[in-house]
Amino acid sequence: MFDFSGKTVVITGGSRGIGAAAVRAFARAGANVAFSYNKNYKAAMELAQKCERHSGSVFFAECDVSVYTEVEPFLQKVEKKFGVPHVLVNNAGIWNEASFDTINVDIWRKMLQINLDSVFYF
Repeated sequence: MFDFSGKTVVITGGSRGIGAAAVRAFARAGANVAFSYNKNYKAAMELAQKCERHSGSVFFAECDVSVYTEVEPFLQKVEKKFGVPHVLVNNAGIWNEASFDTINVDIWRKMLQINLDSVFYF
């Protein structure tokens, strides 16, 4: 990994899975890491505590990335704490196991809001 000392990295969906791995990797590389989570505060807190040993600083906040009115305040908090981010990892995403012929419009919209709209918001 590279040296990210003094750099700020924002990771969406950072509390578990690939997002959590990215949080850990950038923290080990010395970055100030800001990540969003949607529901699991406990997982986010545990990850932040582990990573603070390696990173300049870690910030996390609940943010539904599919809702623009939640994204803007999240980014403002990140900028207030660390300044303008240098790196963005648009990781948040969902998949529904329903087959195409059984999927309904509500599931389809939620997948598009999280997987597509959120990328535009950041």
